[in-house]
Amino acid sequence: MNEPRTWIPGADRMAAEAATVRLEITQRESAFDGQRFGDAGAYEWLRGRVFGKLDPSHPSNAAVALLDLAPRNVEGYVEYWSDVVILKPVQMSSANRILLYDVLNRGEQKALTAFNDVPRSTNLLGPDAAGNGFLMRRGYTMAWSGWQGDLRTSTELLCTGFPVAQSEGKPFVGYSREEFVFDSLKNPLVGTLTYPAHTLDQNQATLTVRRNNGETARRLDAMHWCFLSQWQIEIRVPDGFDGGAIFEFIYEAKDPVVMGLGLAAIRDFVSSLRSGGAANPLRDAAGMPMIDHVLGFGTSQSGRVLRDFLWQDFNGDVTGQRVFDGLFIDAAGSRKSFVNAVFGQPGRFSRQHEDHSYPGDQFPFSYAARPDPKSKSKSDSDRVDGILRACTASQTCPKIMHTDSSSEYWQARAALVTSDEDGVAIDIPESVRVYLYASVQHGGPAARATPICRYPINPLNDTPLHRALLVALEEWVTRNVAPPDSRVPRVADGTLVSIEQLVQAFPAIPDCTVPRSGNELASWDDSTLPPKETGARRYLPLVPSTDADGNDQAGIRLPAVSVPVGTYTGWNIRRDGYAPGQLASVRGSFFPFAATKAERLANADPRPSIEERYPSRDAYVQAVSDATAALCGARLLLEEDALRMIDEARQSTHPHQGDC
Repeated sequence: MNEPRTWIPGADRMAAEAATVRLEITQRESAFDGQRFGDAGAYEWLRGRVFGKLDPSHPSNAAVALLDLAPRNVEGYVEYWSDVVILKPVQMSSANRILLYDVLNRGEQKALTAFNDVPRSTNLLGPDAAGNGFLMRRGYTMAWSGWQGDLRTSTELLCTGFPVAQSEGKPFVGYSREEFVFDSLKNPLVGTLTYPAHTLDQNQATLTVRRNNGETARRLDAMHWCFLSQWQIEIRVPDGFDGGAIFEFIYEAKDPVVMGLGLAAIRDFVSSLRSGGAANPLRDAAGMPMIDHVLGFGTSQSGRVLRDFLWQDFNGDVTGQRVFDGLFIDAAGSRKSFVNAVFGQPGRFSRQHEDHSYPGDQFPFSYAARPDPKSKSKSDSDRVDGILRACTASQTCPKIMHTDSSSEYWQARAALVTSDEDGVAIDIPESVRVYLYASVQHGGPAARATPICRYPINPLNDTPLHRALLVALEEWVTRNVAPPDSRVPRVADGTLVSIEQLVQAFPAIPDCTVPRSGNELASWDDSTLPPKETGARRYLPLVPSTDADGNDQAGIRLPAVSVPVGTYTGWNIRRDGYAPGQLASVRGSFFPFAATKAERLANADPRPSIEERYPSRDAYVQAVSDATAALCGARLLLEEDALRMIDEARQSTHPHQGDC
């Protein structure tokens, strides 16, 4: 395959064109203290920077917002740089010839956490950074690169150098909106702006406050806030508002970063690693690429970015070749991102209480193309769109694994990925599989507890499911072996219900209050700040129904869910002092079972106790063994994880002594 090139009209100029990116490796060092991983052998880290350039006139770059206002070099191209890291076998001949590109989440890697159980805070240079070694044992080559244009330069994050848009050589000025939920009882508070203020004149900005999104905002006068600099404001919290108050700041900003370059930067860097040539570190001695297939992984923010990447047609490079052969999109729900926009803010994502009305969550929701149910005008009534519409037309669609936790149904309207606005099932394209991780919280065990949560955090570990589905995606892409069928809740079989229905059926767990609402979706008019609802009918979240214990019925049920020791939910609620009763971001909850029947009856807990469920440790171990066998048979769990789960059950401290 030829190296990627920038399009220029005219064959003579095309022949003289250089590559889109130039990769400079500045550091090479042994990984994991030289540890060896089976046939793949030892690994090494490569660190450096990629220097890219885009032709604003190329059709593949037409979707990048503000690109036409970015400064250009003498050749007429827009230049940028991104930090990069590559983790590869020392001997590429021992690799599996598959590149796993991990889309960074706020500048941090996630794949080693999601698949190798590496703790989030681990130093990636140390021996413990290998975790369980899963990805290395399978011979993967991995790569990361900066794409988020608003991250401050850091030695710990992978950052970018993206240009700032200009207006005829002068600063580009426009209005931007910030929302602050500090979750702090301090007063005053300091809010940092995404973009610098064009003026420090308070008359050119407005600050409002409200307790919840359902309330009318109260405008605060100049006595309650001031500019500390062009990057920060100080807010004096008025009486009557707690730590969960929502502050909304609209101001005249300047110097918007060309954020959409991040999507093009991912495209061009990954495409370059698929190509040969002396600059590619993933090549053989003859300069030929040693990568046959590319998989992409993104979770949460980066999962939303991958949905945007597809929808905005970036999975075809500048030569029209497919970039990713397969994508593993996790914890995105039905949302996209607020990246490729004027004054874009990649870190924002809609929740019931936080960032509720920010862009990035509007139609389309499903992978299959379908009519927009919220179109108001007759001319728009036939608008048809889907996440795969563009790549279907360009024949660059990848195979897709889309996984969501229970939290995404409450906060990210995940039901809209596979159901219409009325809950009626819609077709899932043959190239897509969708799975619910039953009763799991957003972020799994890596999610951190916060002081705003009323209930204990959900401890379920979803990484065994990640590993099994990655193997299935690998086999699907490389050998066309069909993966397990989608597993999602459906209205038709009673496993997808309204929150009102769930509340009525949920067990009366002592000291547990079930949320009465989720993150409802409205159609927004973003031409005004703050945005206004268009008046179209709202989307009411549909959520997984639960069994008698309060655990999700549908989806992939981990052994800890099918053989439970408590109730695991995808929701938690805010405690007193922090907007009480609202959903606590994307955290889940855990409510353990009583150890004995006597304890259960004393607490009026309707859920059978541990001793009533599992009369002995052997009985508990057998139940776990049966559950793992069922998942392994369905290719939803790997044997190594099944054996570990059974051993953990055998070694666990069983709450009921019985004959243990």
